[in-house]
Amino acid sequence: MPVHKERALSRASEEAMRLRIASKDQPEVTVPLNLEEPLTIGREREGSDVVVADHHVSRNHCAFHFEGDRWLVRDLKSRNGTVVNGKKIEEDQEIQPGDRIGIGHTLITVEPDRVNKGPQTVVRELEKELGGGKGYSTMMKEIVGNGEERG
Repeated sequence: MPVHKERALSRASEEAMRLRIASKDQPEVTVPLNLEEPLTIGREREGSDVVVADHHVSRNHCAFHFEGDRWLVRDLKSRNGTVVNGKKIEEDQEIQPGDRIGIGHTLITVEPDRVNKGPQTVVRELEKELGGGKGYSTMMKEIVGNGEERG
């Protein structure tokens, strides 16, 4: 694998992302983005990795993919278009945590994937918290809990 691709994959794994998909007619789902494979969303099972029950969404509406060192969303020539942060897109659009994507009456929110974070991100976050005055004991209590039963 070329060195520049290894660096890009390393950076992307540090910045792992997921999509929270909310549609009126079905339960909310959260789907992690995969570096190696695009993720397509549409209303039909054939050709879509994630199916939404929204008649305003095209059969194969949009796709999310990793290119270079960034995540992109692409409209797949859908009838009603794909909107990122209130703006209809005509070409690939870079996405970041916090972005809101509309397809039909379905809202997709881009979030950091805290479960699938890369080790560099975890270390960077710990260093930031320690630098902010948080001690080891406090951080361990947050991670493990205070020994109290939760219920």
